[in-house]
Amino acid sequence: MAHLRAALIALHILAVLVLTLPSSRQMLQREVWDRASNQAAFAALADTFSWLGFESTEDFDSWLWRVATRYVHVRDTVSEPLVVYADLAGVRQGWAMFSRPRERPIQLHVDIADSLRYRPVYQTGSREYDFRSRTFRQYRFRKLTGRLARHFDPAWYDPWSKWIARQAADGYPDARSVRIRLYRHETLPASEVRAGEVSEGRFSDRRLYSAEKLR
Repeated sequence: MAHLRAALIALHILAVLVLTLPSSRQMLQREVWDRASNQAAFAALADTFSWLGFESTEDFDSWLWRVATRYVHVRDTVSEPLVVYADLAGVRQGWAMFSRPRERPIQLHVDIADSLRYRPVYQTGSREYDFRSRTFRQYRFRKLTGRLARHFDPAWYDPWSKWIARQAADGYPDARSVRIRLYRHETLPASEVRAGEVSEGRFSDRRLYSAEKLR
């Protein structure tokens, strides 16, 4: 019995270790691979690996594509028998961690109007405007915000923004109107951020709600 228990523990550890090896089939799509941000990263990596004898970035790119393709094939082949066990044991992770940085993030802005003039009560990342920040900074809430940045869908956004507006209407009894907006901008390179530059974007997807009707 002890030997069986040890074998099962070893199988479990092996399954978890193998399934935690990184794999991204999305990355192995040419349209994703050829994105400007990815190509810039590959070019920087090529300089680091120049000692391997690559004469151009194109040579390195071709070599890296072959290595990545073979790695994913081997990884999927080895992990395939373990997937069923992982599903039964509930140890699989259904999302990719740190798959790639968000190049065009959005910030949520919540404003209320006591009379005719709007004033901010919440802004993503702001310490000054942090109404219901414990809720709005919760992981699942931020996850939905990230999805809206990548794939905007009114079917998600409209009920989501209305729910947020209702929280603001309840939190500020004197508010007459609530405005929900998204601020879209591009992520700057690290060198520009270190230099103190700020990305300029634009507001979009404005929704206005009567606070009285929300209450």
